[in-house]
Amino acid sequence: MARMRLPNLGQMSNYVSQPRFVCNGRPRDSQARKFTLLGGAATCGFIVGVLLTRLLHFGFTADGSIPPPDPVFASDEGMVFNLIKLDKTAEFEAMVGRLHDALQQSERPERKSQAAGWKVFRAGGRPAGDSVLYVFVMDPAIKGGDYSVAKILEEAFPAEFERLYDGYVNSYAAGPSIVDLMPVSTMTRQP
Repeated sequence: MARMRLPNLGQMSNYVSQPRFVCNGRPRDSQARKFTLLGGAATCGFIVGVLLTRLLHFGFTADGSIPPPDPVFASDEGMVFNLIKLDKTAEFEAMVGRLHDALQQSERPERKSQAAGWKVFRAGGRPAGDSVLYVFVMDPAIKGGDYSVAKILEEAFPAEFERLYDGYVNSYAAGPSIVDLMPVSTMTRQP
């Protein structure tokens, strides 16, 4: 392996003044260098802006965690993917049990309709890493219906809401992903 020779101080001034940005085998001038730096800064600014907008949009809870967004579906079917910490699955499943009770006990027709089409699944097999995937399937989903777990629990159990909500929010390994499903095709035979 060849050793790289460092320039001495006399050669350093010559080294600095020469363009070192090369594009297609040709040196680029200082103006192109400025545009390259500005483009990189603009990209970084855009990414930071998107992240800040997401954080500010959802807000924070008292403990600094980001609460899950409220699922509202624009289609007839929807899913919510919930990535839950492995050591918090019992708390999450207890919350799902209380959610079931809340939907069954509600006098509101919207909640009865939501309960009829809401199924909860846990991914089978060995957990990937330190989290478990739970999927809420809404089929049918109520278009524009508010599937906010927090609101449903607060309506039904105002006295224990704080405890239920804290357990719910703190069980997430990552925020939920809400998916509107648009039918493309059915695999049944059509006459």
